[in-house]
Amino acid sequence: MRCVAIALLGWMSLVLLGGPAATAENMSISEFYGNYVGVGVKARKQKSFSAINKRDLDVTIKAAAGDAFSLKWTTVIAPRYAAKKRTRTATMLFLPSGSPNLWKAKESGDLLAGKPVVWAHISGASLFVNIAVLGADGGLASSVYKRTLTKDGMSVMFQRVRGGRRDRIVTGVLSRKK
Repeated sequence: MRCVAIALLGWMSLVLLGGPAATAENMSISEFYGNYVGVGVKARKQKSFSAINKRDLDVTIKAAAGDAFSLKWTTVIAPRYAAKKRTRTATMLFLPSGSPNLWKAKESGDLLAGKPVVWAHISGASLFVNIAVLGADGGLASSVYKRTLTKDGMSVMFQRVRGGRRDRIVTGVLSRKK
């Protein structure tokens, strides 16, 4: 397992140091700035049926000092058979990496010390936020948030993979608030 972790660190180092090349097709981070609200659904295969949970989504992306940006997202989860709603909010500051269209989260840590490694990059009209976590058992869990600009706002796709299996997908459509 340690070899897997070291190989992953090597790969992530290449991504962080080399990063994706800027192309005329890639949007700038400033085009993502704004507040977006909408609805998403989580679909998960259960033993004998598919569970779908509705979520209210709120995303705010804004400029920070230098070429940094902050990203705040709030998810209000309304479980299908529960009366109580749950709210989750996260805010991250992303600092320039020195490579075009690639940022490292200020809160990003040391994977081998059990701290999540977090980075963002732009590809075309999509802003990706990637989170990698190494579990106590040496297993890798990764999450990817893909936010793609649309005519009226953005589409959102969240995917989490644990132990090589995709265990959660959330998709949504958000409108840009004026």
